[in-house]
Amino acid sequence: MPEILDQEQLENALKKIHLENARLEERIEELEAENQSLQSELIEKQKKELAGLESEAKFQAMFNQSGVGVALFNLQGKFVEANPAIVDLSGYSAEELMRMSFTDITFSDDRETGVKQFLDMLEGKISRYTVERRYRHKDGSTIYGISQISMVRIPGSPEPFVMAQVVNISEFKAMQRELREKEKKHKLVMDALGFGLWDWDIVRGSVYYNPAWVAILEEEAVDPAYESWESRIHPDDRDRVLNSINNHLQGLTPVWLEEHRLKTSKGHWKWVKGQGRVVERLKNEAPLRMIGTMADIDERKKVENTLYKTTRILEETIQQAPYAMFIMEGSVGNARLLIANEMARGFMDQFVQEDAGGRLPDPTELGCHLYSYMDEKEIASEHKPLIRALAGESIKNERFYVLDAQGEKIPMEINAFPVYGKSGNIVAVPVTLFDISKTLEAEKDRLQMHKLEAVGTLAGGISHDFNNILSIIIGHAEIVSDEVSKDGQAYQSINAILEACLRARDVVKQLLDFARKAETDLKPMAVTPVIQESLTLLRSSIPARIEIKTHLTAKNDVVMAAPPQIKQVLINLCTNASQAIKSGGEIKISTDNLELSSPWLGWNEDAVPGPCLRLMIEDSGEGMDPAIAHRALEPYFTTKDVGKGAGMGLPVVHGLIKSMGGFMRVSSGRRKGVKVEIILPLAEVKKPTKTVAAKERPARKAKNVLVVDDEKALIVTQKAMLERQGYDVVGETDALKALEIFRANPGQFDLAIVDMSMPGINGDAFARELKKLRADIPIVLATGYSDEASMKRIRSLDVDVVINKPMTRSDLSQAVNAALKQHT
Repeated sequence: MPEILDQEQLENALKKIHLENARLEERIEELEAENQSLQSELIEKQKKELAGLESEAKFQAMFNQSGVGVALFNLQGKFVEANPAIVDLSGYSAEELMRMSFTDITFSDDRETGVKQFLDMLEGKISRYTVERRYRHKDGSTIYGISQISMVRIPGSPEPFVMAQVVNISEFKAMQRELREKEKKHKLVMDALGFGLWDWDIVRGSVYYNPAWVAILEEEAVDPAYESWESRIHPDDRDRVLNSINNHLQGLTPVWLEEHRLKTSKGHWKWVKGQGRVVERLKNEAPLRMIGTMADIDERKKVENTLYKTTRILEETIQQAPYAMFIMEGSVGNARLLIANEMARGFMDQFVQEDAGGRLPDPTELGCHLYSYMDEKEIASEHKPLIRALAGESIKNERFYVLDAQGEKIPMEINAFPVYGKSGNIVAVPVTLFDISKTLEAEKDRLQMHKLEAVGTLAGGISHDFNNILSIIIGHAEIVSDEVSKDGQAYQSINAILEACLRARDVVKQLLDFARKAETDLKPMAVTPVIQESLTLLRSSIPARIEIKTHLTAKNDVVMAAPPQIKQVLINLCTNASQAIKSGGEIKISTDNLELSSPWLGWNEDAVPGPCLRLMIEDSGEGMDPAIAHRALEPYFTTKDVGKGAGMGLPVVHGLIKSMGGFMRVSSGRRKGVKVEIILPLAEVKKPTKTVAAKERPARKAKNVLVVDDEKALIVTQKAMLERQGYDVVGETDALKALEIFRANPGQFDLAIVDMSMPGINGDAFARELKKLRADIPIVLATGYSDEASMKRIRSLDVDVVINKPMTRSDLSQAVNAALKQHT
């Protein structure tokens, strides 16, 4: 007996039949209930209304308006009156009916139906009766009706009349016939199939078995009681099988499926595979009917038991291997996969199209698209490692690339060796396979980090000089603005210069934040101000043909992060977006709040539910194939041409987002642009309030200030700015010489302004020397850029104020006043 090959199709067909039967039965019950209710209601209504009729006019009105067919006959069966409903039911006009009798529209076989009741009614034994008859429509069709027959007396009439109230039940009868036909077909289907089928009426406890089911158990007939089947189950299988079927009856499993043993009529045990599904339930989910199949798998089980002992140890060893392992057999052109662990199957599924009907693929298909690890040229068929191993060559630690379904080259390392039998033929080829992507990616990550550190160092060096230049321009521009008329063009030009310098200062600051290594000390911070601050840098780095739009609607945007991280995320994503827009277009930056529950559908199953901030960057570019978008977060995956991108932009962003406890996904479609969604959990703190910068305070008079900076022009600028505020200033570009001046008379200076980066001796060392000479000297440390190590040193110094270059006159005045105030 073959195993069931088309079980699901069979179950669907049977289930469809039963559902249709159920609907027919429900409709029949509805019609019966409606008919019964209508008859009862009409009878009671007719009784009350006929009893209270005072005139023929009232009776005639009721008679004509009734929705049920009503006809009056004389005692000879001739029509006396017929309402419109009877006219519709019979197809004859009222005039035609008046020329006809009851027998003219009744089938001859049904004319005797109800005769006895009619006679009893004439004799007064009963007042009415109900009868079902067939009526002949004028067009020849058959009408099925239920008639309520009663005697009525109309005032003024010497003799009684017979009143028939007729309800059309033709639809009900048609549905009954259809139901019987479907039940008949259902039986034929079950009996005609060549394997065991059963149909269990759960309420009645009876089971229908088709002949094939009976034959499997070598019986001539089977007791249809459910208990009979249950008693045949092997004792060792009983609890498992019954628990399984009970779980399905309770709706805990979608299908019942078990392999177990049943006792045949000859007293021996036979292995069978049973499966079934509940196809009818009540509204309260109580099961009514279950259908299923049974297949004879006794021979298969015997073979399985024989093979089990010889393969168990081998399979367990291979499955427990911490790498992909499989064994081939056969020859070149006729290779077969003998066994493979889960990791190896994963490789097969990844690189081989699923066209083998669920069977393990030809292992050599893994080598269909192989590329040399050294020069990335495609390997000829005869040189592919699995082909060579089948030909008798041992492969040791050989590296190559495999081309996956998306066209990406995946680096692999393989070991394979032939195993020879007694006859000297190759009987098997064990293979171990390693995906070395992570190893190579780690190496590339380290190289990329070195590159980023180099960029940061370069940016720091350039920014120091650039900030000095900006400080000189800003300082002299402010000095000149005091000398010219505020009504002239010169004053407006100077203000334009100052505004441009301040914008340049902000750009440099943002550039340094981007280049500097991201802080790992996460703190609650508002994202919206960082986005707004980053727009200046974005606008200057993105082509003018691309419009940047913002829609920042998040009411709560405080997350655990660091400003440089958020800025780097924005810069990377917006840069990618601008490169995807070939001509004019737009980039949209938006925020909103979400309340996410666990698991985060489409995100990460390990995510913690709760209130979150969603940051979205969308572009109007050409978009990408969804399969490519799915891989966009993989390190070094890029669709750009060689030399135009390393494929690390999105992975870097993804790493930053993960470090903040968030998640990220990329979605796109052809010509639909790219949307990057970032989810960050909200910090459990209130949104910090913005601080307002202190207004410039008037400088103190007659204070002596020592200014030390290796940029002469900057000293000239700061000296002029301070002298205009009433300070006496000594400026020196040589830090060692300035130290000698201070050492000669430490008490002559009230304040020292020191540059952080100077030749000979740095600002931090210079400040320490000043403190050694005079511990209470106020010190302002000026810096154009500092790496993380320098910032740690600055925070550890005993200085009063740190001021960033470039500085305005207001910045310098506030720093000086703050430093002096600490020593008042």
